[in-house]
Amino acid sequence: MRTVRPLLLAAATLAALLFPPGAVAAGADGRPPIVTGAYIREASDRPEMIDRYAERVGRFPVIVMSYKDWGTIPFSSEQLDAIWNRGGVPMITWEPWTAEEEGIALRHIAAKRWDRYLRRAARSASNWGKPLMVRFAHEMNGDWFPWGRGVNGNTARDFRKAWKHVVDLFRFHGADNVIWVWSPNEDSGGSFQFAPLYPGDEWVDWVALDGFNFGGDEGWPSFTTVFGSTYDRLVALTDRPVMIAETGSSEDGGDKAAWITSALGREAPRFPRVRALVLFDGETPRGDFRVDTSPEALRALRRELDSPTYAGTRQTLLSTPASLPGGAGAPTPPDGGYGAPSLWEELKLKLHGKYLVAAAAALLLGLAVLALLVWAARRRGSRRRRPAPAR
Repeated sequence: MRTVRPLLLAAATLAALLFPPGAVAAGADGRPPIVTGAYIREASDRPEMIDRYAERVGRFPVIVMSYKDWGTIPFSSEQLDAIWNRGGVPMITWEPWTAEEEGIALRHIAAKRWDRYLRRAARSASNWGKPLMVRFAHEMNGDWFPWGRGVNGNTARDFRKAWKHVVDLFRFHGADNVIWVWSPNEDSGGSFQFAPLYPGDEWVDWVALDGFNFGGDEGWPSFTTVFGSTYDRLVALTDRPVMIAETGSSEDGGDKAAWITSALGREAPRFPRVRALVLFDGETPRGDFRVDTSPEALRALRRELDSPTYAGTRQTLLSTPASLPGGAGAPTPPDGGYGAPSLWEELKLKLHGKYLVAAAAALLLGLAVLALLVWAARRRGSRRRRPAPAR
């Protein structure tokens, strides 16, 4: 492993020489390559974890994401420098709750009750000076975070006002180096709509989506099935460049290596406005999305990230145009080849717990009805065959 890191650092240096500031390497279709990134556990406090991640996947992440609450100032120069010095751009997912996960009301943010904290944060970002991305109040269209629409009395108007206030305050205090990333969750076929929550292009630099293949009893959707319809609604809302800000696949219920191969090799590159893709290298209560949950999954990821499609650098990211109009429709989901289980395996995955009891009850009821029908049919048949009485 000691020999791999110098090679990776040398490769990053060579890329910087080949693609100086402002230069963008074009992909096979004329579009620039996709920039990749990752959420890496413990990377904020242990920057060597970034190196270890790069050694595992074979490429340094350009975007290095972390999660920060409102209990501390989120922009530590030491932490940001550790990312920048590795050729990356920090992306802070800035969550408006305390360290104890007590939600901060959006209307209070908009009413300037948190301005003292925000001014300190803005000054720390401005003092650092280099470009950094801030993903404020992500997945706001869901109901699982305190800042979500409809949670704790939050309205779409509250969210828009809070977002605009935060951005305006940062700009007023000279933090023009902050790149603002508006990041809803994929909308589950329209169940979690996000259009009313969009603050407007004046206050947004990138738009992003989160979405996962959770596997197990939640099914095994392709990357395009997860993001396709939501992407179409997103690009109809704005012409800002698009990022996939959190994604990954579980191992539970399908072939993760095949999912990765399909997602990165043939699906993500067909989303015209997707210019960055961030992998979630972590675990949640709903699944284990680490990149190395199996040797096969890690090999598949290394193979796909080695493609020129994902050769985007920091300069690729920072040179992305502010607007990308036109030709933006999502591709058609693949018919197969993304590791989906067979129909029988899917049924076995779904039939567990209370669902297994219900299925067993339905099966017994069906057998009872079938037995009754057979008995009734035989009885009718025996009556027809009975000889007529003698006269």
